[in-house]
Amino acid sequence: MSAAGATRGCRRVASYRAARVLFVLLSAATVEATSALAQTSRPTAPPRAPRPARYELSGGVSWVGGYGLGTSDATLTGNTGGDVVLFRTDAEMSGAVGFDVRVGVRLTRRLVADAAFGYARPELRVQVSEDFEQAPDVALADAVSQYVIGGDLRYHFSDWTSQSRSVLPFALGGVAYLRQLASDAASVEDGIVVSGGAGLLWRLGGSARGTLRGYGLRADGRVNWRTSGIDLEDKGRAYVSAGLGGYVRF
Repeated sequence: MSAAGATRGCRRVASYRAARVLFVLLSAATVEATSALAQTSRPTAPPRAPRPARYELSGGVSWVGGYGLGTSDATLTGNTGGDVVLFRTDAEMSGAVGFDVRVGVRLTRRLVADAAFGYARPELRVQVSEDFEQAPDVALADAVSQYVIGGDLRYHFSDWTSQSRSVLPFALGGVAYLRQLASDAASVEDGIVVSGGAGLLWRLGGSARGTLRGYGLRADGRVNWRTSGIDLEDKGRAYVSAGLGGYVRF
């Protein structure tokens, strides 16, 4: 092969190598540009909304109002067939301070179901008077352990899960089992308490994404109707109650 032919062959080889290198570089640049464009055009997922609070634990001091328990006469049939009153008994249940604990579960953004336990220790006060033999009047008192176990439904007038509102008013209604025990356990009476009322939650703080979603104060007042229980006349009795405490939400 002549020197000119060898020179032309070397030139062809060099041109081929240069074309191949240029092709590789162009391919890499195209892939990089396509990847960058895909990343730029891909929509960014919005941040995930925090899960609203579902449970609430509350507790505090309660006050149970007093109410009358009726009047009963001790009688004896006289010689003429009529009743002779030996003495008269008047009774009442005093007001008392106690405590209550509640566990709430959110059903909707405005409706919450509560399971509740309450305890108080009022006094059973008995007045014996009008003795047939003119004996002086006698006043007796005995402490009564009172347990209330039941449930409530709370309707909030604004969103219960709200992180912006500081005061949340609500209305409530419920039913509970009542047990009353005299101090010596000689008298044990059961009954049912139906109640209705209103109150408010005052939010003091909390996090929208943490475990502790909220905490604050709770206050409520109720009108109660008690069936059965300790009573001289075995009648239903109405009384009022109120509570003040705190709550945590998670």
